[in-house]
Amino acid sequence: MDAPYLDRLLDGVPVDPDAQGILYGAGVAIYADTPNGTVYGHGGWIPAYVSSLRHYADHGVTVAFQINTDAGGVDDSTDLVPTLEAALADLAIAWISREGAEP
Repeated sequence: MDAPYLDRLLDGVPVDPDAQGILYGAGVAIYADTPNGTVYGHGGWIPAYVSSLRHYADHGVTVAFQINTDAGGVDDSTDLVPTLEAALADLAIAWISREGAEP
């Protein structure tokens, strides 16, 4: 993507005064302060499905998934999605961090 468009996409604004470090650009959530560095992504749901895409810029890792449940997608009643995001990211980052592994 050319710089002017990417710059606009990533020009985030705070989503909540109580959620420092979480910004929202043009369709991209920006999590500035995570254990894995800056994370860019977008997620969503429709009835019976939840999807998530996260790019861990410091590690060159992108994780995407879709699951056939909307549990917690609307009301945050479960931590299923953030737990899957973290577990998949940790697994991918550990794999590329091994000696000799390439992203």
